[in-house]
Amino acid sequence: MQAFIKGCRSIMPLDEGFENLYGFSRLLRSLDNSKMDNVPDWLSGLREEFFRISDQLRQGFIALL
Repeated sequence: MQAFIKGCRSIMPLDEGFENLYGFSRLLRSLDNSKMDNVPDWLSGLREEFFRISDQLRQGFIALL
């Protein structure tokens, strides 16, 4: 187990990795079924920003592979 944790920390600090993964999962949950009609412009903008951030996090995870 210690070797596994040491290997994970060599890739990304454990706290940062968990924080990114947790934030990513919350973003995905927020975006699930978020496509609605007749929403204010600010909500559409927020949704687009959430997609942008989730894509950045996803690319960071892919880079670790």
